[in-house]
Amino acid sequence: MIEKRGHFSGRTYLFTLAMGSVVLIISACGDDEPEDGSGTSDGMSAAGATGSPGGNVEEERQGQASAQQGTLPNDIDPVTGDEQQPEELNDACGGGTFGEDCQPCQPCVHGRCDAGLEGTGTCSCLAGWSGEACDQLDTVKVVLSDTSACSLDTQGKIRCWGVGLQGELGNSFQTSETELQLESTNSTWIDLTASSDDYCAVRDDNTVHCWGYPFDEEVLGTEVTASPLPLQSQPATPTYKISTSDEVHCSLAEDGSASCWGDNSEGQVGVGTTFGEFNQPRSVVGNIKFTQLSVGDSATCGISLDRRLFCWGDNDDGQLGNPTLGQEEVGTPRQVGASQDWEYITGSSQNRAFCGIKSDRSLWCWGSNDGGMLGLNSPVGSVDRPTEVAAGTAWATVKLGAQHACGIQDDGSAWCWGSTLSGKTGVGPTEQESLGEPTQVGTSLNWVDLTMNSSTTLLINSSGAVYGFGENADGQLRQGSPWNDGYLEADVLPEEFNQLQLESQDSIYCGLTSESRVRCWGNYSGSASFLVDPRLQSLPRNIETPAFEQFAVGRDSICGLTNQGKVFCGGTDYEGALGQGVDRNEDLPFTEESSKAGDWIAIASNGRSTTCGLRQNLAGTETTLWCWGDGSSGLLGNGGEESSNSPQQEATGSTDWAAISAGTYHICGLKTDGKAWCFGDNSLGALGRSGDATTPAAEASATNWSQLAAGSRSTCAIRSSDQSLWCWGSNENGQLGTGTRDFNSHSSPTQIGSATNWSTVKSTGTHSCALNALSELWCWGESDFGQLGQVVDLSAPTKLSVNEDRDWTNFWVRSNNTFAKDSNGTITVWGVDYNGERHGSFPGASTCFSS
Repeated sequence: MIEKRGHFSGRTYLFTLAMGSVVLIISACGDDEPEDGSGTSDGMSAAGATGSPGGNVEEERQGQASAQQGTLPNDIDPVTGDEQQPEELNDACGGGTFGEDCQPCQPCVHGRCDAGLEGTGTCSCLAGWSGEACDQLDTVKVVLSDTSACSLDTQGKIRCWGVGLQGELGNSFQTSETELQLESTNSTWIDLTASSDDYCAVRDDNTVHCWGYPFDEEVLGTEVTASPLPLQSQPATPTYKISTSDEVHCSLAEDGSASCWGDNSEGQVGVGTTFGEFNQPRSVVGNIKFTQLSVGDSATCGISLDRRLFCWGDNDDGQLGNPTLGQEEVGTPRQVGASQDWEYITGSSQNRAFCGIKSDRSLWCWGSNDGGMLGLNSPVGSVDRPTEVAAGTAWATVKLGAQHACGIQDDGSAWCWGSTLSGKTGVGPTEQESLGEPTQVGTSLNWVDLTMNSSTTLLINSSGAVYGFGENADGQLRQGSPWNDGYLEADVLPEEFNQLQLESQDSIYCGLTSESRVRCWGNYSGSASFLVDPRLQSLPRNIETPAFEQFAVGRDSICGLTNQGKVFCGGTDYEGALGQGVDRNEDLPFTEESSKAGDWIAIASNGRSTTCGLRQNLAGTETTLWCWGDGSSGLLGNGGEESSNSPQQEATGSTDWAAISAGTYHICGLKTDGKAWCFGDNSLGALGRSGDATTPAAEASATNWSQLAAGSRSTCAIRSSDQSLWCWGSNENGQLGTGTRDFNSHSSPTQIGSATNWSTVKSTGTHSCALNALSELWCWGESDFGQLGQVVDLSAPTKLSVNEDRDWTNFWVRSNNTFAKDSNGTITVWGVDYNGERHGSFPGASTCFSS
C-alpha cells in the first residue's frame, strides 16, 4: 500500500497505491492460480481536497445498520455438520432474520443464528463457547492428533475439527475444517486424550470410548474398521483418567489401580513380560496405586500415591530414567531414583522421552534429546536419568512433541524449546534449527494448559481461549473454515511497522519501515529466493533493496520508488516484470528500470507480473501513465496484449492522470477531473462499461470520483459530490455490497447503502472494506477465512465489531486477510495464518480461536 501527495491543476490528491495477490487455496500452494482467477488487489486512488465527508451521522448509522444483514451462503452447520441449504434463509426478509414476521436474529458472537422462515433465532455456538449469545468461554482441555484436534468444555462436551478421513472428527468420514460435535450428544465426558490418529475419552459413567483410526484388538478388544462414532473400549474397572499412545492405552481407576492394554513387545503394558499383545486390559503388576500415568512411545511412567516415580518398557534411549538398566526392556514398574517428591509426569507419544515436575516446581527431563527437546542446551543424543532443566525456575506443566517441548511456569508464562521447524516453538523462525533451552513465547502471563503433536502447539489461557502455532495443513488451528473465529482475537503487527506501507502477494507480506527498509515475511514458494527464505517465515526479514519511499510486490518481484523519482525492480524477470528492457527471465538483483527516467511519482502492481506507474514532468503540469510486464487482457493499456520488458505509455497519451489502481486483471485510474478510466479484462463489467479494452476508456456513468479501488474483477469508488460508495463488476462473493450475490456482469455503478460519509475504499478479489468519517471500518464479501471479522460471508457492509472503541485510520485488504491501523499506530490483522501472514511472533501476533 502506497500513499503520496501530488498537485495537479490546482487540486491536491492523496495517492493510495496498492497491488494484488493470488488467492491462497489450502493444499494448492505455489505459483498456480485458482481457475476462477480470483486474485486480489488493493485500491490506489485519488482523494479530493482534505476535509471530512458530509452526511447526517444518525441517518448514516441507521442506513448502515439496515445494510448489515446480507444473504448467508450455503455453508456447513457448525453443530450438525450438515450443509446449510438456501431454503433455510428467509428469502422474503433477507439473511439475519427468522420467522414469518422477519424478527432480527440476536447477536451470536461466536456462533450462528438459526435464521430463516422456520428458524428459532437461537444461537448455535462454536466449540468452546456457550451462553445465549455464544460469548462465554468454557474450554478446559484440548488435545491434538496428527491431523485434527478435539476439545473438552466445562459442560462435558467434546468437539473436534481438522481432517477426519479416519473418523477422527467423531461423526463422519470426511475432511472438514468445520468444528463438529460428537454424535453422542447425551454423553457427558470427564477426560480426553489423543494419539496420532485416534481419540479416547472417559464418560461420566466411568466407561472408556474411542474413535478414529481402524481399531484392532489392541484398542477395543475386537478388530473393527475405522469408527466415526465413539465405541466403548474394554476396561472393566471404572475409569476416571486415561492416557494413550499409538500402540498402548492405560486407564486409572479412582482407587489408583492402573490397567493397560495393547502392544507389549517392549514391556510397556506393565504386566511383567516384554512380549505379546493384549486386547483386554491387564492390571499393572506390583500393586502400585497411581495418581498419574503417561504413556510414551515405547514406555510408560506413573506417579504413585506416595509421590514416587515408576517407569517400565523400553530403555534404548534412557527413557526409563534408570542408568543401571542399560538398554534393557523392562515389563515391571521400576522406581526412578529414590525421590518421593514427584508431582507431575508427561511423556512423548512420538519420541522416547519423559519430563516430570517435582514438589519444589523444578523441571526434570530424560530420554531422547532429538532436536534438543529435553531443554538441556546440550547436543547429547539421549539422557539416561532425570536431569534438571533451567535450574531455579518453577513450572506448572510441560508437554512433549516429537522433537520439541513447551511448558508453563508458575507465573503463567509460556516457554518452548527444541526444533523450530514449522514455527511449532511459537517464537518465530531463527537462525537456529532448534532452541536448546527454554525460550519464552511472547510476554503473556495467563497460560494455564497446553497440548501438542509433532508439528503444532496449542495453549489455553485463563479465559479459556485457545491459541495455536505451527503447522496447519489439516486445519488443526481451525483456520480456513467459515466457522473460524480466530480473527476475533486479532493479531498485532510489531511496533516497527506502525509507520509503513503494506503490500502482499500470494503468501508474501512486506512492510516499509520508517527507515525506508523493506522487510518481508510469509512462505515464499517462487523463484526469487532473496525475497523471503523458501520456508515458513513468521518474522520479517530485511530485503536488500535501495531506500524506497514506495514499493509494490508482484508474483516474483518487488519494484520500489526512491526519493529521487527512480524505480528499481528485483526478483524474477518473468514476462518483463522488472522492466529491464531485455528478456532475461531470470532472478536478478534490484536494478533501475530501463527508461531511467527519474521522474516517477507513484507505482502499483497487480500482484502478478504487471506494474504501472505515474510519471510527472519537472513543472508538475503533465502526468502520464506507463506500464510494463505482462500485457495479457490489455493490461498495459498500449493497444495490444503483448508483454513488454520496458515501460510503455498507455495508448491515449493523456497527460492528466491523477491516480491509478491495479486490479489483478484490469487497471483503473482517475483523471484530474475525477473521471475514471479503465482498461483490461471486462468479462464481468469491472471496467464500468461494455466490452474489453486494450486502451483506457472512460467509465460509462461519467461520475466524478474522489477515490477508486480496483479488485480482481470488480471496482469500487467514492463519489466526489456526496462521499457515497459505489461498486461495479463481479458479485459472486457479494463484492458489490448490495445485499445479494449473483454471477452476472454488472457494468454500471451501484450504490452501496445510503451513507454519505465514506473516505476510503479498498478491494480484493473476494472482499472489500471502507472507512468512514467516524473512523469506523466496514467490510463485505467473502469471509471464509475470517477476513471480515465475521463468521459468515457478508453481501452488505458490516462494521468490524472487534474493539469498537478504536478509531481506525488506515487499512489494507488481501485475499484472506484484513489489516487495519488505529489512531495509536497499532496494526491489527484478521484472517488466515497458513504461511505466517499474521506475523506469528506468538502470542503478540498469534492465531487465537475457541476450541
